[in-house]
Amino acid sequence: MYKVIGGGILLLLIMIPSIRVAIDDSITIEPSTPNGDNGWYTSDVYVTFHAFDPPDDSSGLAYIYYRILRVGEEETPWETYEIKGFVTRYNFTVHIEEDGEYIVEFYAEDHAGNIGPIHSTSEIRIDKSLPDGDIIIPRVGYVYLFGREYFRNPFGYTLVIGSIDIKVDALDETSGIYRVHFEIRDDKTVYSGDDTTIPYEYLFLKHYIMPTNCILKVDIRDVAGNTMDLQKEFVKWL
Repeated sequence: MYKVIGGGILLLLIMIPSIRVAIDDSITIEPSTPNGDNGWYTSDVYVTFHAFDPPDDSSGLAYIYYRILRVGEEETPWETYEIKGFVTRYNFTVHIEEDGEYIVEFYAEDHAGNIGPIHSTSEIRIDKSLPDGDIIIPRVGYVYLFGREYFRNPFGYTLVIGSIDIKVDALDETSGIYRVHFEIRDDKTVYSGDDTTIPYEYLFLKHYIMPTNCILKVDIRDVAGNTMDLQKEFVKWL
């Protein structure tokens, strides 16, 4: 979804018959640089078109034409915005708030029918959404023996006997998953590791002579820098 926002104008007080018109227009983006990781925005983006009709012999700006293209999809038709009154400068802003990859284009026309060139942004990539995920191994309340799930623990807690390959489902539909960070804490030590490819796994090999409480924390980060945290507790033995 996007919104059109009005802009500031500069009025020319004395009208001179049009003889020659040149249109100079450009684009600015706010935030001026991506505020996420790897060239992604993690917030709404405002694209402002600056149209300019030189005051000498100016007929004034009449229309701004614009379109917002989604990368990889069919081109959308041009939309027209009519400028009221006599102006030689006009700032026209479009507000983009949905996740996606966009290119914004515009050009201007004056009252004499002169049309300026098409100006385009570079690719604008927006991902404001958190990644999604779940810890699928171990499941809460089950007993695992050397990596295999056996039965539901009648005492309710998760019991892991021997080594276990911890597995996480992670998904990000816009920018994609960058990495999954695993962290396991016992009463003395922190064990950690990252995985960047599907399936997202961490092999926990720590041997405990006595049953030991452990806390598993998982941090899922997408390419844009959005993160999601997951946590499970289990008892580890052997």
